[in-house]
Amino acid sequence: MIVAMTMTTTSTDTEAFWDIVLGHQQLSERERIQRIERGIDATLVGAISRSLQLTKQETADMANTRPATLARLERDGGRLNSGGSERIDRLLVVAQHAFEVLETRDAAIKWLSSSNLSLGGESPTSHCRTELGGRQVRRLLNAIEWGAQA
Repeated sequence: MIVAMTMTTTSTDTEAFWDIVLGHQQLSERERIQRIERGIDATLVGAISRSLQLTKQETADMANTRPATLARLERDGGRLNSGGSERIDRLLVVAQHAFEVLETRDAAIKWLSSSNLSLGGESPTSHCRTELGGRQVRRLLNAIEWGAQA
């Protein structure tokens, strides 16, 4: 479940998040694979975390690392390992899908960050930690797109 951080999300955080999502959307699958193998720049994780109002622990879980390691990687300009990079890649794909279905950035962020009964009370963001969870989130978005309540 996503717990709101005490710090508020700024429009700059949200703009940075959507810039990341839209830039990611333009990559070919081969480029995405190369990016995952090379490791996603850890500094991108900060904008994602702030925009989705993730706690430090939730952010580290999404990046497949510990909070202290993630903080060091962000500070030193490091890269996530391939497992963490793949999780972030999955989340960016789902975020783009949420925007397409829900039609506004604010609605997509709110949906991604909110507890969802169809996902066992987890947020879609948290559910994307695994490939199977990401598939469930995409199916849920497809159901919403075709008129089901979720």
